[in-house]
Amino acid sequence: MIKKLCKYITIVVLSLVLLLCLLFVILGTITNSSRFDAIAKEILNTHIDGVMEFDSLRIDMFRNFPSFHVTASNGMARSGVADLKSDTLATFEKLDVQVNLFYLLTDF
Repeated sequence: MIKKLCKYITIVVLSLVLLLCLLFVILGTITNSSRFDAIAKEILNTHIDGVMEFDSLRIDMFRNFPSFHVTASNGMARSGVADLKSDTLATFEKLDVQVNLFYLLTDF
């Protein structure tokens, strides 16, 4: 009886680990395309009062596992305020942001 239970638990755990790995590979493939960069720019620029531009955006879920690691390269942030439309607030060659996945999934 105990052997059977251990066998089923092992199968379930290994299946979940395999499914999680497949999910990470699929998400990694989707998030590293140029189409994803355009969608991310559009969403980001609708949520900030300004314009954010960058060449590429990469999301890495393997570097620091419980966290997402987001990297934007060769970009700038410009003001969206009417008086400062052409004012560049920041430029960067590489911008790294680490987001804790568990923090996003829990209630505040």
